[in-house]
Amino acid sequence: MASPLLSKSPRKQGYGALQENAAINKTGPATASFLSRMLFSYANPMMEMGNKRQLNNEDLWGLDGENKTSEAYAKYKVNFDRCNGSVTRAMIYTNLVIWLGAFFISKLANTFVAGQMDFYLELIALRLTVSMKALLFEKAMRRSTQNKNDPDAVEMVNLFTSDVSSLLSAAYRVNKLWVLPLQVAVVVYMLYWVIGLAAFAGLAAIGLSMYSSFLIARLSGRAFKDVSIKKDARMKAIKEVFGAIQVVKLNAWELKFAEKIRLLRALELSAVARYVYISALSIFVLWSSHLSSQ
Repeated sequence: MASPLLSKSPRKQGYGALQENAAINKTGPATASFLSRMLFSYANPMMEMGNKRQLNNEDLWGLDGENKTSEAYAKYKVNFDRCNGSVTRAMIYTNLVIWLGAFFISKLANTFVAGQMDFYLELIALRLTVSMKALLFEKAMRRSTQNKNDPDAVEMVNLFTSDVSSLLSAAYRVNKLWVLPLQVAVVVYMLYWVIGLAAFAGLAAIGLSMYSSFLIARLSGRAFKDVSIKKDARMKAIKEVFGAIQVVKLNAWELKFAEKIRLLRALELSAVARYVYISALSIFVLWSSHLSSQ
C-alpha cells in the first residue's frame, strides 16, 4: 500500500492544506483578442490560479505555430544548411529580422509620438504666450499717466521679457500634473493585484518621496519668487537711469549708479544660485526615489 505522502506528486498538490481543483480558462495567445494580446490579459487566469495553488501541465496552454519544436527546428535547419553549418549565421538569418524589426518599430513609433507631442505642446505654449502678450499690450495702451507713475505699478517690460516667457517652460511640465498621479495609481493597483496588502508599503514609500518633493517644490517656488523680485528691482533701477540719463551725465553720477546696479545684480545672482541649488536637490530626490521609473 502506497504511503499517502507518495500518492500524489508535489506538482499535483496545492500550496496549502486545501486543494484547489478549479479549472483555468486556457485562452492562449493564438486565440486571444488583439487587445488581450497587447495587454497580456489572457495570462491573468493562469496567474491568479498560480497564486492559489501550484500549476499542473494541464493548466498551461499548448504551443502553437512556430513555437512548436518541430516547426522552429525545421525553419532553423533550413538556414543552418544554407550557412554551411554555421550556428551563429543561422541564428542571425533565422531571428535577426524579428529582433531588429521589433526594435526599430518600437523606437520609430516612440520617436513619432514624442515628436508630435513636443510639437503640439510648443504650439499650445506659443499661442498662450502671444495671447498673454497681446492682452498685456492692450491693457498697457489703456493705462493712464497717473497709473504709469505709480511706484507699485508692475513694469510692463518685465512682464513681456520674463513673466510671460515663463509660460513656455510651464507648458512642458503641465502634463505631469495628471500623468504622475495616474502612473502612481496604476503602479499601486498592479502591485496590490500581485502581492496584496504589501503593496501599501510601496505606496507609503512613494507618498514619502512625493511629500519630500512637495516640500522642496515649495522652497523652489519661494526662491523663484525671490529671483523675480530681485530682477524687478534691478530692471527698475536701469529704467530710472535711462529715464534720467541727461541728469546722470550732467552730474557725473555714472559710477554711482553703475555700482548700485552691480549690487542689485549681485543680489539677483545670489537668488538665482539659491534657486538652481534647490532645483538640483529636487531633481536628485525625484530620480533617487521610486518614481524614477521613466
